[in-house]
Amino acid sequence: MVRRTAAVMAMLGFALACLLGALAGCSLATALSRALLAMGAFFILGLGVGWAGELLWREHFRALAKNDEGHGESGASSGAREERPSKD
Repeated sequence: MVRRTAAVMAMLGFALACLLGALAGCSLATALSRALLAMGAFFILGLGVGWAGELLWREHFRALAKNDEGHGESGASSGAREERPSKD
């Protein structure tokens, strides 16, 4: 997930820099060199965002697993569940 997020953000940064360079009327060499720099910067930014997202997912699933352990078949829960109204 981390590398995928970084790659997507790098492509986004490259495309955005190319588009803005073309709209500003820069030469092709200038626009591409700035786009490559933006791609590198966005890749590093994406690594950080992907790493944070990975940590959030892990923590979320740990919390879910911890809640499931507490409500197992050991009879610890009261057994009363909220019933959803039927759709008929």
